[in-house]
Amino acid sequence: QSLESKKDVYRIAMIGDAITHANALEDGVWKVTYGKCLNELLGNTYDVYNGGVSGAHALARNTGFPYKVQCQYTFTSNFDADLFLIMLGTNDANYIKDSTTGELLTGDALEEWHQKFKADYKALIQHYVDTGKPVVISAAPYNTNTSWPEGAVKTTSDWGKEVAAEMGLPCVDMWAFVNGHDDWLKDGCHPNALGYENMSKHMYEFLTNSEDIDLTKTDYTDLATPDRSDYIYEETLTSSVSIKNMIQETIKSENKKKPLSDEQISKMLNNRGINI
Repeated sequence: QSLESKKDVYRIAMIGDAITHANALEDGVWKVTYGKCLNELLGNTYDVYNGGVSGAHALARNTGFPYKVQCQYTFTSNFDADLFLIMLGTNDANYIKDSTTGELLTGDALEEWHQKFKADYKALIQHYVDTGKPVVISAAPYNTNTSWPEGAVKTTSDWGKEVAAEMGLPCVDMWAFVNGHDDWLKDGCHPNALGYENMSKHMYEFLTNSEDIDLTKTDYTDLATPDRSDYIYEETLTSSVSIKNMIQETIKSENKKKPLSDEQISKMLNNRGINI
């Protein structure tokens, strides 16, 4: 069967900010990402694209770093994804604080940003909905970082859930899931390795148990991978020869016996339940 006639892997595009994009730095080594953890749980018949952008937000007006004008917006749009996972809102909390006092806005001033957030986030999400592929929203996760006034990120996280409900889209409440697990955060905002592992497990459980999400685009027999049967056979033969040579060299080095024939080595190994 030709490669052209075989199906592709199931593609998942992740849209988000640094919480989606960032790696968890452990002992000076970048080891873990949200997307990588999720991809490992799903297996190699899936391709999870990390479209996170550090600093990005859902707001597209009166702000300086909207996701919609980032390169990853184009990349995720052209990824031919079968599923979109969207998690924004954390950085939007920057814009709902009083510029004088630094406290969370209240009253009409907060409501104005509320309506801006909803309108801009809905427009961004609708772009992916229009592809005809399923979209899952994640509420911005629990956050204790003091860069924002108390309650600001919780407010935008709740707005994200509100948007998902109004658009009729499934929503994963990452705020509730991460809430209280300060040991999952390396700076009160960005997850560490443990945080990413647990968040990805939570998303994996949601996706694999949701009636609204179909992850069965393909199976292993339909993957667009080359036929390696001849190579594997040759590789096995090569390995067998190497094993036999290793045994011969061991016998010679110990000067215990004369070299054995290949047939004698095979018989000796077969008697021990080893077939090469």
